Amino acid sequence: MTKIKQQLIKQRETDMKTNNFWLQTLSGLWLQNGNIKTVPEFEERVNALTSQDIADFLQKYFNAEHYVRVNTYPEK
Repeated sequence: MTKIKQQLIKQRETDMKTNNFWLQTLSGLWLQNGNIKTVPEFEERVNALTSQDIADFLQKYFNAEHYVRVNTYPEK
């Protein structure tokens, strides 16, 4: 989990140097009536995530009965 958090934070730092990141972030905030003050809180929010938070999210939003499993095999 620590490695994933570090990757997310590093990617965010890289993305913040691009115009595309800011275009998407600012337009998304504007469309959703979001608050620009939440942008610097990203690292804090990522570091606060726990395995239990993810398990709770999956249990709440994903139903194991509503999925399709597909196996692909190479052509012989």
